[in-house]
Amino acid sequence: YSFTIWFLISNVNKNGNYSMTRESGLFLFAGTMILVSIALTHYVHPYWMWFTVFIGANMVQSSFTGFCIPTIVMKKMGMKSKCDPVEE
Repeated sequence: YSFTIWFLISNVNKNGNYSMTRESGLFLFAGTMILVSIALTHYVHPYWMWFTVFIGANMVQSSFTGFCIPTIVMKKMGMKSKCDPVEE
C-alpha cells in the first residue's frame, strides 16, 4: 500500500498530473501480459503456458540487448523516460 502511494507521488509532474514513464509502463505491460497468460493457461488450455514462456524469453533477451518493442511503441506514443532531460 505504501509503495503504491510513493509510486503515484513520485510520478506527479509540476502541473499536478500523474505521468507514467516508459519504464513504469513496461513493468505494467509485462506484468499484465504474464497475468493474462496465466489466466488463459488455467481457464482455456494448458498450451497457453507457451505464451508465458515467450514473454519471459523476451524479457531476458531485452535485458541483454536493450531491444524492446513495447518500449519503442511507448516512445512513439509520447511517453517520457526517466532518463529524458527535464523540461522547464
